[in-house]
Amino acid sequence: MTSSEIFTPAHEENVRFIYEAFKPIDLSDLKRRSTQDAKKS
Repeated sequence: MTSSEIFTPAHEENVRFIYEAFKPIDLSDLKRRSTQDAKKS
């Protein structure tokens, strides 16, 4: 990869999706965080 490469938002989403798909995801932690954020607002 070179620093001159340009990534589109769609490409970034794909990379993020693949990254998330291949690492363990603590869904309960994500849910807990999102509910805390909802209560704050």
